[in-house]
Amino acid sequence: METLKKIVITGGPCSGKTTGMQRIREHFEKLGWKVIVSDETATQVMTSGFKPDIDEIPNYRFQQLILDMQLKKEDCYEDAARHLRRDKVLILFDRGVMDFKAYVTRKERMFLTAFGTKEKTLRDRYDAVFHLVTAAHGAAEFYTTDNNEARREHTIEDAIASDRRTRAAWSSNGHLHVIDNPSAEGGFDQKMQNLINEVAKVLGEPVL
Repeated sequence: METLKKIVITGGPCSGKTTGMQRIREHFEKLGWKVIVSDETATQVMTSGFKPDIDEIPNYRFQQLILDMQLKKEDCYEDAARHLRRDKVLILFDRGVMDFKAYVTRKERMFLTAFGTKEKTLRDRYDAVFHLVTAAHGAAEFYTTDNNEARREHTIEDAIASDRRTRAAWSSNGHLHVIDNPSAEGGFDQKMQNLINEVAKVLGEPVL
């Protein structure tokens, strides 16, 4: 294998992450890339029955569980990817390890010491991070909670606040790309095209 790239697709709720990852896979597989997609760990944990609630599991412990699973999953995916007999491999992560910062207090972040690591080490695990802005900010008529049963942001205000926290969690990453909602004329398809073009730049592929 000549090239292995690791990219995070993150963002606010109802931002187009799932569709974006599908379109990235379809586009770059046509260009010869083997694209591996890792589903969102937090959603897997919540739909399994664990909830970040004081009566069930403290939030900091819930985030610690997610981070532990995320790190192990990423390492397993990367190890397996290096054994693929393909020249170009792209691993897409639906959210990355720094996303936890959007859901914990400064004091709760101290649990990182349990992993014997620092934020900088976590932040720099990827070749690029793409933050898709929530539809609640600029395309509110398309915001919905119906397509994700684990979504906790039920109002426009909650969604925008969550989006800002998530973006801030990655703000110190030197490879952060923000994909905003385009004008009404461009619409969602233009947002997806902008995402693909930015990913193309990272992978050294032609921009459309």
